[in-house]
Amino acid sequence: MAGRLVIISHTAHYHYKDQFFGWGPTIREINNVAEEFDVVIHFAPLHKLPMSGGNLPYNRSNIKYIRLLEAGGSGIFNKLKILFFAPANAFIILKIIRPSDWIQLRAPSNIALIMLPIFSILRFFNIWVKYAGNWNEKSPAFTYKVQRWWLRNNVQGSFVTINGKWEKNGNHILAFENPCINDDELKRASQIVLQKQYSLPLNICFIGQLDENKGIINLIEAFKYLNGDGIHYINKVIVVGDGPLMNKLIEMIKGLNITVELLGYLNHDKIFKVYKDAHINILPSKSEGFPKVIAEGAAYGCIPVVTNMSSLDQYIKNNENGILLPDNSSESIYKALKQIVSITTEDRKTMAINATKMAENFTYEHYVKRIFADIINAPKKEN
Repeated sequence: MAGRLVIISHTAHYHYKDQFFGWGPTIREINNVAEEFDVVIHFAPLHKLPMSGGNLPYNRSNIKYIRLLEAGGSGIFNKLKILFFAPANAFIILKIIRPSDWIQLRAPSNIALIMLPIFSILRFFNIWVKYAGNWNEKSPAFTYKVQRWWLRNNVQGSFVTINGKWEKNGNHILAFENPCINDDELKRASQIVLQKQYSLPLNICFIGQLDENKGIINLIEAFKYLNGDGIHYINKVIVVGDGPLMNKLIEMIKGLNITVELLGYLNHDKIFKVYKDAHINILPSKSEGFPKVIAEGAAYGCIPVVTNMSSLDQYIKNNENGILLPDNSSESIYKALKQIVSITTEDRKTMAINATKMAENFTYEHYVKRIFADIINAPKKEN
């Protein structure tokens, strides 16, 4: 065991029936990492119920959750709360984190904006920062730009893990895959892919927040283009997620000559069942780091169709193991769908099998191994 790990994040938590729940993909990652540490302490904000079905509880007794004050959101009052609660949240963290062997700070986030200057002064902590956003984004939000500048210049003196490999980075910046599946799940998924048929009509899935960034409206608009022009090649569309555009989405699908299932948030077991039935996984986002749902779906033979951004083209090769959209417009999505249905069944199967090979980089076991090889047991790197 590697001692005590502290994680500081913005992951929303909820208290329900004497258990703490958090966003499923993050909690699964922490559950797997905790297998290699004696104690894991997770500092994160506690939100009020209700919570979505995509949240999970911790499954290991050596994980301890500690509440931070909730701050941020839309509106000037909520943004001012970030500054107002900053001293209290910093105090909550600093009074508990010592002694700790390692600290993982998750960025970009409001709490990272607070803690980065503090850790730049208190440089006796062993820290690594996990930057989950698009490291190469040309016009990020101002607070994201500040955090990226801070990390790139290594003011805090730590390792930084990011999505993808980019030029002009210091030796302290490491390209890391964002894990989403374990080895056993990957083996079971590969057997499913071998049995999956890719003849027409096809099933499509979309998994993500129903908001402007994820492109769900553009996806539905693309199906309008297909109406009368190949819509019969699509069996159904499965939408997993919720958000501010749900009501608009309900109205839009009424005019489609295609079945659209709106399932809301699901836990990972039910999402895996969606992947099992789907042939194409579409995520036409405006901005991403490397979304976990793309690698998850690829493991189950769902051909990824994603906007070409961030590090996605470092893993997805156009027309080989997926389709890279030049932008997230409905026209681009329409053209990609037409392309997939126009190729042979064998070519679709080949593309799907190639996608499963890409997913092998995104296992928890691979992630934990790299944490120890490249961070925990590696000499501290400077610029």
